[in-house]
Amino acid sequence: TVHQNGGHDETANQQELSKEDLQRYIRYARTIKPQFTEAAKKKLVEHYRELREGDCQGAQRAAYRITVRQLESMIRLSEALARLHCEKEIQVKYVDEAKRLLKMSIINVKSSDVSLDDFDTPDADEDEDAPPGGGPGGGDGGDGGDGGDGGDGGGGGADTDKQNEEDKTPSRRGKRAREEDKALPAKGAESPAKSSKSPAKSDAAAGEPAKKRKLEMKQEEFDLIAIRVMGLLQAREDRGEEEYVQNDLVDAYLEQQADDIESEDELAHARRMVCAVIQRLITKEHWIIVLNDDEVTDMEGNMADRRNARKIAPHPNFIPPNA
Repeated sequence: TVHQNGGHDETANQQELSKEDLQRYIRYARTIKPQFTEAAKKKLVEHYRELREGDCQGAQRAAYRITVRQLESMIRLSEALARLHCEKEIQVKYVDEAKRLLKMSIINVKSSDVSLDDFDTPDADEDEDAPPGGGPGGGDGGDGGDGGDGGDGGGGGADTDKQNEEDKTPSRRGKRAREEDKALPAKGAESPAKSSKSPAKSDAAAGEPAKKRKLEMKQEEFDLIAIRVMGLLQAREDRGEEEYVQNDLVDAYLEQQADDIESEDELAHARRMVCAVIQRLITKEHWIIVLNDDEVTDMEGNMADRRNARKIAPHPNFIPPNA
């Protein structure tokens, strides 16, 4: 084995260390105060710049931003690697390894759409045409073979010749069966009891529940609106002024964005989007608290009116991003 490895015995450096030896090694390593070489300093600056540039690309957003804290982490990792090898100088290879370890610890997530569930609304689809065959008024439809008219709206005897041909076939039913058919609504027609229901219930009974339209936006757009909204709330709090009513906050936000809004439709869309973001900041992100929740709950009016009347403020535990 020694000859096969060029005269070196690889097992020579693989002996087991006793607990006392390991403790002595750790105590000695802790006494080392390694210093960066000039080359290592330049490499550290280069790696930090690369991490910062990658964080600002926007195609993906890191789970947390690259700040001075990550630079300090890279420095501490480089020092630890030098101590691990019992060296008093931090080499470029240790800085490279520190950057690799730091990048592995940063989880990148794809910027997906933000679903604003609290603002799901049913589609306002037009009512579909009623199925052919008329309503309950055309009920009897008659026995086409007896007269050819077949009633006012049922259309049962519209084609007398065809019906007579069917009556002559061996599968013709008896007179009693035809009389029972007359007592039933025409095929495709609703019974009077069902026809009195609302259109929404009729659609649901037909197996077509109302569809829902989800309001979504890109993560970057949500973050931008959220930061601007929180900026307005915090500015008022810093000035010691009374808390915003939500409707006033929305108006203040839209006034800031007035230069980017060119039509009434865009204004209505922008208002809906910022209201949806505020709702998510209250219910999901917990960046905003409602100060008069009980009072608003007891108010009359629809949900939108109650939300607009809410008095809101930044959550006491809210920490601005990148703070």
